[in-house]
Parts: sequence; C-alpha cells; structure tokens
Amino acid sequence: MSGPFTFEPDRIYRMPVLFGPTPGPRQRLDDSRWHGSPSPHQTTVWADFTADRGRLESLLPEGFRLDGTPTVRVRFRYLTRIAWLAGRGYNILDLAVPVVYEGGADPVRGDLVLVLWESLADPIISGREELGYAKLYAEIPPARGAADAGYVAAHASWDGFTFAALSVEGIGDPKPAGSGDAEAPLLHVKYMPSTTGTGVPDAHYVTVTPADYPKRRVLDRRTGTRATVEFTAGDFDRLPTLYHITGQLAGLGLSETTACGVLTTLGGKNLSDQYPAP
Repeated sequence: MSGPFTFEPDRIYRMPVLFGPTPGPRQRLDDSRWHGSPSPHQTTVWADFTADRGRLESLLPEGFRLDGTPTVRVRFRYLTRIAWLAGRGYNILDLAVPVVYEGGADPVRGDLVLVLWESLADPIISGREELGYAKLYAEIPPARGAADAGYVAAHASWDGFTFAALSVEGIGDPKPAGSGDAEAPLLHVKYMPSTTGTGVPDAHYVTVTPADYPKRRVLDRRTGTRATVEFTAGDFDRLPTLYHITGQLAGLGLSETTACGVLTTLGGKNLSDQYPAP
C-alpha cells in the first residue's frame, strides 16, 4: 500500500496540489526544461501615451515614483508556437508605467505593470501564483489590419463588452532586425490574500522581471506615426469584476502619442529569472 501524499523538494506545485508537480512554462512533468525550436513567435502592437500625472500617481503604491514624464505604454501581444502549450498560443493586453522603486535596499528602475489581461486561463494561473503578475482574463481576438498595410487595430472585451481598443497608423517600412530586444525590467506587485479574510495577505511584495532576453530574435521592427487608445469604463452590469479597473484607466487622460509601432520577435524565456526586489 502506498504512503500518504508528500511534496517533492525543488518541484513547482499549483492547486490542485494533490496530483503532484504541475507542468507549465518553467517545468515539464519529468522535471526537465523546455528545449528545441525557439518559442514563442510574438507580434506586439504598442504605443506610449502621456497621462495625467496626478491620476497616474494615485495608482502607484508606496515606495514607487514616476520616472520622468508620466507615460503609459499600452501593448497588445499575440503569441503563437508556445512550446509549453504544445504549439498553441494566446493573446495579451498590458499597461506599464516607467517608475523607480525605492522601497527596498536598492533602487530599481523599470516599468511597473499595472494590469495584464490574457485570453487563456493556463498562463494566468501560472503567472499569478508563481511570478506575481497582475493577470486577468479577457477576450482578445486577432488584430485587424497589417503592418505591411500601414495600419493595425486591436481590442479586448469581457463577455462581449469591449473595454479597450488600440490602433496604430502610419506604420513604415521594416527597420534593421537582429538579436535581442532592449526592454526595461518589469516590476510587479505580488499580492496573495489570506484565507482568514482579515486583510492580512499571505504574500505582498514587489517582484522583478529582468530585461535580458538572450534567446529572443527580432524579425521585424516598424514604427508608426500616430496611435489612439480608448478605455471604456463600463459598469457593474457590463463588467461586474472589472469596472473598478476600467473606470480608472478611462480617466488617465491618455491622448498624446509619444511613440508607437509593431514588433515581431521569435524566442523568449520562461521567466525563471523572476526575483523579489531587494
């Protein structure tokens, strides 16, 4: 007769834990790592917008300050050929703000991810628990238009109600591609509530995604001349679990485009280099 369930050391578990270690982006079931063809293939439609300083600062937790001009980067990302999903893909919408985190032993400069929506449950579950990403679910269909045609439009919805839309226009010819993809570190506020319901969390700290992507290769890089973004606040009837977020995003005053474009890359990393901010 077999003994009771026990946890294996140095393995990753997620609920439901009683079935053993969990396969995912940072662990195969046999405890090996994902290798083989570069993964994923990713197309990013992005734009930077100036924002109302006061409203943006009201979203920053203690220890954070804005880094330069109050700016929000809006990104729609379309991922395919994902190894840990057996070649499947999913889509992402995220918003990030350039900040400096001074709440730890050493200042950390990077982009604070305010919120991130994904179109599939599996990356949401692994990214929230293991990495501390602020992930939610949304319907994010393929983008309309094409970079070659000079125009791309993207949107996200929940139960059929569109709450975010981004368009990039005047997309030019490709610029030189190559290795790597320079990005700032990404900062996240990891918060896991306690079952006691007392308001004291089981986990609450800042995590960092390093900017190093040694296996990423830029396939196509283009800039646009103009971008527009619209967040629709909705209400309890239309977005019962999101309207407290979309309402604040709609009030950020995102109007002036400072930069925009479309980026296509191949390869990435499994984010096992994620670490708590010192």
